[in-house]
Amino acid sequence: MRSKVALLGIALVGFFAAGNGAQAQDYKLRYGIASVSFTYAPLYIAEDQGFFKSEGVSVEAIQLGGSSPAASATIAGSIDFFVGLPQTAALAIAKGEKLATFAIVTKEYGSDIVVSKDVATRLKLRADMPVEERFEALKGLKVAAWSPGGSSDMLIRFIAAKRGWKADQDMTILPIGPSAPMLAALENKRIDAFALSAPTSLQAVEKMGAFLLYSGAKGEWAPLKGEPYMCLIGNTDWLAANGDAAAAVYRGLQKAMDFIKAEPEAAKALLRKRLNTFDDASFEGGYRDVRLLVPTTPQIGMEDAVKIKEFVETLNPGVNVPVERLIDTQVGRRATAGQGAK
Repeated sequence: MRSKVALLGIALVGFFAAGNGAQAQDYKLRYGIASVSFTYAPLYIAEDQGFFKSEGVSVEAIQLGGSSPAASATIAGSIDFFVGLPQTAALAIAKGEKLATFAIVTKEYGSDIVVSKDVATRLKLRADMPVEERFEALKGLKVAAWSPGGSSDMLIRFIAAKRGWKADQDMTILPIGPSAPMLAALENKRIDAFALSAPTSLQAVEKMGAFLLYSGAKGEWAPLKGEPYMCLIGNTDWLAANGDAAAAVYRGLQKAMDFIKAEPEAAKALLRKRLNTFDDASFEGGYRDVRLLVPTTPQIGMEDAVKIKEFVETLNPGVNVPVERLIDTQVGRRATAGQGAK
């Protein structure tokens, strides 16, 4: 009788392990990331709250300094996937590279634009001005971005293209680097404005009296409304061979998004431990913004792919982005199989 019970217990363990395959596995994954930023909040929460672990996933984040080097490492197989701009991946895909976006981390193009107090005073800028009217202030300014081809650089150039300007003639775009040199350049009046996400943009407002010209998190400009921002992007060969691992990452990310929506104060406390170098006011503002950026699901679809294609082709006339190759929807389907659509 005892041996029958023992056999039954073993069978039940096997049944539940098979029914919950993600937890029965042990996926050791390496992914690329650009820097420390609020825009990666769901990934931080998925790791720190144990949501990846609950799906059998352990991750190692490799800091690579931007989407372009992370894409190159992913293409080469040095890392399993990266979190970055799908617009950068789209350019590589247009050149025949094997990449695809399989999950959204944050949505709405989250880079902000701030201008110096002096410029804002001279041009009589007000927060209640229509966003198109505020953009007029950029013409003729020295505007800093992190790096050529990065998210802030592309935002400035996209605005210029939509307004019919020539970005390198109608303004001066200066690649300056991350937040510390960006803030120093604004304070020392070497630049008139910069584009970067919170909390750096909010630090400029709080500490230097800068004017927030554009808030990406609010989705207030129609051409970028709903634009995918930070996404998980993998080598298509890796995705084909490691669909279960990618699906486990997707489920961990979904749990993190649910947690941020349902337990905002607990999520904020977790993020505060990660982002511990920012002053309280900047952290609070950055967290407020990132809650607007976090979608309800990591799911990416054809509507998102069309937005990415339009963005990239606006910046690169003559480039034809194959929209059908931009995304991998199989990962999301595999992740939610048997759960119903989220």
